Amino acid sequence: MTEITFKQSKQIVRNYLRMAYSDNALTEFLDYTRAGKLRFFSCCCLAGFPLRPAGLKPLELDEAMNFHRSGSHYLGSRMDDALIARASDAFNRLGCNDIERRRHIIPIIKAEIRRRMRNEIINPDSDVFSAHH
Repeated sequence: MTEITFKQSKQIVRNYLRMAYSDNALTEFLDYTRAGKLRFFSCCCLAGFPLRPAGLKPLELDEAMNFHRSGSHYLGSRMDDALIARASDAFNRLGCNDIERRRHIIPIIKAEIRRRMRNEIINPDSDVFSAHH
């Protein structure tokens, strides 16, 4: 596999957000990221967050669980494992640590929310995005 650039990584992340995240998951992900909880080595990273079972809350910072390294968030997924791995790799390349990754991904998430609002992909009567733009 060839190395991907920072610009390519951002585009892969954008595409993954469009495909894998519902409106609600996207706003939860933004809140989770803004709270400083998004980490690469976690099952609730960019790739795993929308794949978690219904009702399972995202990881808190003090939880010691780490499914990312074992690839457990790939199991039972409706999506292609290669796509999930590519999104995970792209997220990792957004920075050399989680602070940098969060700093780069927040504007990408916010842009996706704005894009959905602009294109009326969301229900115009929904208040899902009202506090997030």
